[in-house]
Amino acid sequence: MELFFEELQTPSLRELFVKQMEGMILSGKMAIGTKLPTERELSEKMKVSRAIVNGGIADMEAKGFLEVIPRTGTYVSNYKNKGKVEVLNSIMQYNGDDFDIEMLQSFMQFRKDMENTNTMKAALNRSEEDLEVIESHLIKMENTDDIAELAELAFKFHHSVSIASGNIIYPLMYNSFYPIVYALNKKYFILTGKDGKQQCLAIMRKIFESIRNKNALEAREAIMDEIDTSGKALGFRLTE
Repeated sequence: MELFFEELQTPSLRELFVKQMEGMILSGKMAIGTKLPTERELSEKMKVSRAIVNGGIADMEAKGFLEVIPRTGTYVSNYKNKGKVEVLNSIMQYNGDDFDIEMLQSFMQFRKDMENTNTMKAALNRSEEDLEVIESHLIKMENTDDIAELAELAFKFHHSVSIASGNIIYPLMYNSFYPIVYALNKKYFILTGKDGKQQCLAIMRKIFESIRNKNALEAREAIMDEIDTSGKALGFRLTE
């Protein structure tokens, strides 16, 4: 099996600050309810500017890791109950891509349930313009071996299917899952190489043809096949 390699990138100080703080939270070193040191104290201890600390705290608050209470302080939030989908991506990165199985399996099951209906509706409601957009992503995938580009195009393919469903909520929901879907797509292509790419493309082509032929049941079977295939490659077992 021929392997894919991804271009290395240098993280910013803000990203490094967030990664270290999230790691302390996810490891339990900073438990839920823990009050953080002040921004000045964090700046001095971690040798970064207060602007870096302030921006990093804002990022973690937006995800649901932290809660900032005016005139009181910043606390570790109950991220499992209050966190957003970005928390899943942070958990995966913390584990070095050795996924937190319980949370990510739940996500994959949710995606399977959502795309079941989403893809069937696309087969029933798609326009000719929808078909052109969906197929354009397939063609681009066929002509690249770049991991990041494949992961991005696979996301765009399914996002375009959600648009074709005719329900404006589906694409909004799918967009909100971008970080975790993109990361899982990358992991799939890294693990499976060019063989996995060809298998994925064959199933996605079947999804497209089913939508073009307005065969909702066949489209449903194809999307279930794709999610099961990627799930197995990533180590998940999903129910119907």
